Amino acid sequence: MTVLPTLILDTVDPKFDLGQLVMTAGVGHWLATNYAGIAQYIGECLIRHLSGDWGNVADPSENDHDLANGGRLLSQYAIPDHITWPSRDTRVWVVTEWDRSVTTILFPSEY
Repeated sequence: MTVLPTLILDTVDPKFDLGQLVMTAGVGHWLATNYAGIAQYIGECLIRHLSGDWGNVADPSENDHDLANGGRLLSQYAIPDHITWPSRDTRVWVVTEWDRSVTTILFPSEY
């Protein structure tokens, strides 16, 4: 995993702490190349996650419950069609651990 630089997210009133922000090697590779604008999209995913917009999870109320009661938070975002890239992944996951010590950005294939 690669540690992300600190992000200044002026556009969001965060509902929780991200803790240490990290990413998997696959996400790091695509961010380093900024392939097809993926860096901006990953930033947008983080803003949505911090705002309590969990994306395409099966049951968003589970995250709402876990947010209030100290559980793990999982967001899932579909990679938009305008970002065409040579990867089999079509989604990005953002996971914040129950104790809010770390948030990981990853592709499902890296889980």
